[in-house]
Amino acid sequence: MNIGEALARKRRRAGFTQEGLAERSGVSTSVIRKLERGDRDSASLPTLRRLAAALGVTTVDLFHPGPVQMQPPTDDRDELYQIRRMLQPARTATGDLVALADDAPPSLDDVVDSVREINGMFRDSDYAGAVAALPTAISHARTGVAEADEQQKHSMWGQLAQVYQTGALVLTQLRKDDLAYHALGLAMDAGRRAGDDVLTASVVCSEGWLLTRQARFDDAERAALDTAEQIEPSLTKSPASQVAVWGWLNLGAAAAATRNNRMDVAADALRRAHAAAHVAAGYISPHVAHWTTFAPAVVAMREVELAMVTGDAGRATRVARTVPPGARPAVTYQRFRLDVAAAAIDRRHRDEALAILLQLRETAPEWLRYQRYAHRLTDRLLHANSRTVPRKLRDLADFLDIT
Repeated sequence: MNIGEALARKRRRAGFTQEGLAERSGVSTSVIRKLERGDRDSASLPTLRRLAAALGVTTVDLFHPGPVQMQPPTDDRDELYQIRRMLQPARTATGDLVALADDAPPSLDDVVDSVREINGMFRDSDYAGAVAALPTAISHARTGVAEADEQQKHSMWGQLAQVYQTGALVLTQLRKDDLAYHALGLAMDAGRRAGDDVLTASVVCSEGWLLTRQARFDDAERAALDTAEQIEPSLTKSPASQVAVWGWLNLGAAAAATRNNRMDVAADALRRAHAAAHVAAGYISPHVAHWTTFAPAVVAMREVELAMVTGDAGRATRVARTVPPGARPAVTYQRFRLDVAAAAIDRRHRDEALAILLQLRETAPEWLRYQRYAHRLTDRLLHANSRTVPRKLRDLADFLDIT
């Protein structure tokens, strides 16, 4: 059953005509009719969310995808070939054929430096560099684990978990979801072997981001809330890193619940995130530790995102004013700027939106190329200019390969 069929069935069950559902949801009758006839395969997430809210169901209830026609691969040895070899080694009857580094076993400091370098590439959106460097970093970290004495074994496992997680984050940005999910599984296993519950929980934050992007809202919410309960900190006694990861887990749950029209769950999770942000603010990990930068600005950026999910551009704009320029983490701030641009378009401040997109092209070009959100916003700007398209907008469309 596709989305249109699911929508029609649930509309009739709720006793609505197409016109009645349009009036209740704020979605045009034309869009509803096209979805139900199959003239449109889907609609934007905010539109689906409004329809679900009007019908009293979750957004996920409208997702009943039919079979997908898969296209054959064009090249088995693509740019991710070496990463695949590292993440998915060949197997024998007795175990994996894991490739270890040929040179002398790396010290813990060597592995820490390697992980920091890879994370720097991810932070700077140097995905090509990260793709090229990850296989060696994974191999060195694995060799470090294999050769470490008992005193350093747990620390080596922790570093291996971080390099797997960084790899998963890069692959998620590149939309290689299956390989990213596999890398996250390896990161979780390494985190458990390190005996580090907070590190393992941080991997669940990365997993939640991936699941939410796949519209697996129920799964993302449940994983985040269950893990948050497992590592729930004392806000007065626990390490700031633990509080920060707990805060991110609650933000992840809020993001998934809002998209799934479960606003009470989202509100509770946001309240917990606010509490965590005031405790963890100012903490900076001395080593690579994903999801440990957490402050009130982070929660505000996520609130802007959720306001846009619910179609409230006015609230998004008001909350955005509380976020300081250049807030951290950088990737979160870049995503926040796209939400601000979307709010500007909704308020018909198109020049403001274009200025934001052009600034992101200047400061984070490689990141911007992979953001479907940026593509959609640029496309909206193109169609909003019915007469002549400004030169800067044409250049942006060319940069993003939008025809």
